[in-house]
Amino acid sequence: LKTDNTKESLHSLIKKTEQINLMSNDVLNINWSSNKISLEIFDAANVDDDKVSIYVDDKILLQEYSALQKKKIINFQFEKEKCVLKVVAVNEGVQPPNTVSINLLDSLTYIPLITKLNKGQATFFVLRKNKQNR
Repeated sequence: LKTDNTKESLHSLIKKTEQINLMSNDVLNINWSSNKISLEIFDAANVDDDKVSIYVDDKILLQEYSALQKKKIINFQFEKEKCVLKVVAVNEGVQPPNTVSINLLDSLTYIPLITKLNKGQATFFVLRKNKQNR
C-alpha cells in the first residue's frame, strides 16, 4: 500500500460519513481512544444567529456562542474514564430550529453531528475511554 493511497482512502471515507442528527434529550454514547478531544462548532445551515452553550461534566466550556460558517475549534483534555458533553440551544436563530454542527475529533476519530433543537432544549454526548487507554 502506498501512503498517498491510504490518505486518499481515509479522506474519501470522512467525506462519505453522514452527520448524526441529534434532537432534544438524545444521548449519544461514544467510545473514545485519545486523551484529547477537539470540537469543531459551526452553523449547519444558513448562518442565522443560532446560539448554543456547551458544558463538559456540567462545567461551562462555551457560553451562548453564536455559530458562524467558520468553524470554531476547542481542544480539551479527556483524562477521566467518562466525560459528558451537553449542548443547550440558547435560541432558535432566525430560522428555527437551532441547527449547529459539531464535529468530535482526534487523530483517529471523526464524528460529525448536527443538533436540531428548540430554545432551552439539550442533547448529550457521553464519551467513555476505551479500556486499553485508561
